[in-house]
Amino acid sequence: LAPGESEQITLSLNGFTMTGLANATTGCSGANVTGEFGISTNNQSDVGVRGPGVVQRFRAVGIIFAGTVRGQIEGVTATTNCLSGILVNATSSHISVDANVSVRNGAVAVTAAAVTGEAGRGGITIFGSDNRIRWNETGGNGYADPADDHGIGIRSGNNNVIEANTAIGNTNGII
Repeated sequence: LAPGESEQITLSLNGFTMTGLANATTGCSGANVTGEFGISTNNQSDVGVRGPGVVQRFRAVGIIFAGTVRGQIEGVTATTNCLSGILVNATSSHISVDANVSVRNGAVAVTAAAVTGEAGRGGITIFGSDNRIRWNETGGNGYADPADDHGIGIRSGNNNVIEANTAIGNTNGII
């Protein structure tokens, strides 16, 4: 959020862990479940998701900002989610994704026919415009097929800023 702007809705994880139904040992075991999100903004604007805390093992996306104008995801660890750890969809804008850790997300082989719309697979996936992605750490995200999995992926949109992030050991670092 820009200086002087405030969130209307804030979810503070306060060190807690949110856990989905994916297998603790094998993660996704080759399948995702459409719509199984850890946290969804569900068309609300001025939203913040604050760590410390962990969002793990959801069979779709860990945190999805959908239909959101202005918001922030900060200080959260997203791990072992079947599609993306953090996803900002095309109807969202002016989202700050700051100082998060995203590891082992998108680790499920999905055919192109099974992934429609804005599924995105990796650590942090951006489809929207005018977003800021900075100070995040991504590692071990993605799967060999399809080859466009990533640590940080800007899949569409304009005027997104990516700065001071770390991407190590992902299928692709930043695409």
